[in-house]
Amino acid sequence: MAQDSRSSPVEPLSVGNIVSSSFQLYREKFNEYLPIALAAVGWSLLPILALIVLGLIVAVIMGASQQPTAGAGIGVLGFVAIIVLAVFSSAKSLANSALITRLAFGELTNEPEALTEARRFTNSRKWSFFATQIWVGLIAAGLVLGMYLVAAVFGVALFAAFGGFSGSPNSGLIVIGVLLSLLIMLVVVTAFFWLSARLFGAEVPLAVEPQILPLQSVKRFWSLTKGNIWRVSLVLLITFAITLPLYLIAQFISIIPQGLVLGLIRDNPNALAIGNALSSLISYAIGLLLSVVILPLWQVIKAAVYYDLRTRQEGLGLNLRDR
Repeated sequence: MAQDSRSSPVEPLSVGNIVSSSFQLYREKFNEYLPIALAAVGWSLLPILALIVLGLIVAVIMGASQQPTAGAGIGVLGFVAIIVLAVFSSAKSLANSALITRLAFGELTNEPEALTEARRFTNSRKWSFFATQIWVGLIAAGLVLGMYLVAAVFGVALFAAFGGFSGSPNSGLIVIGVLLSLLIMLVVVTAFFWLSARLFGAEVPLAVEPQILPLQSVKRFWSLTKGNIWRVSLVLLITFAITLPLYLIAQFISIIPQGLVLGLIRDNPNALAIGNALSSLISYAIGLLLSVVILPLWQVIKAAVYYDLRTRQEGLGLNLRDR
């Protein structure tokens, strides 16, 4: 079989090759990855369904007893159970997402792995994936909070420079303030892309490499992106631009049934709440369907980015070629 840049890469990929190889692998393995993505989205949906069922049970108990406090005990116990279910479901969802990444990485390195073996590996690390997600959230929250604090201090200083609530502001200061505000917006957008690139594939080392802990996985991907931040950011930007039409189409499709539902109940105010709930349900269902289709692509992109980073930093491709 002829070897191409996707099936047997031996040198770092360009940004275009990362995206094109990912889309090629996504098309070839779509039927294999789709059920895994469906499981990942299904696990994330399970706590929401449980919460809806709990709400209906509590509502029925309250309606039957005609007492506002009826069913409170069941509601509290059920809510605690749903929190536990949400944690477990999140871990299972992350493990299924990581399974796609592991399979894709095996294809990119020309070392494909059996689905059962890959699933056994990622499923055994489901709690590690959950812990990695927590680390990523904490790091992102800390950095975002720091940026907000800096922006707040700048805003207060700028407000004071304009004279606060008293005095007439100087036109020159206004111009400077507008320019500085635009500069701050540019810095915030730049920081967003920088942070996204550093944490984009934080769980990939955990999905691919043996004997690695959650925080080590985050640190490893952070280290690999050093010197390649803007290349990774460009990959994310291009992939988002390519998938944007799908999001717009999904949004348009969700508007049509929503308009029909609201149009049918416009003359019946009592059914407005039901109509709004039904419209939201339709929109949410379309969003879930889109997530199932898009999730494998982003996981493949993560695998391709991780392969390219390791090739550039550690000569992964040359090692594979020599072996």
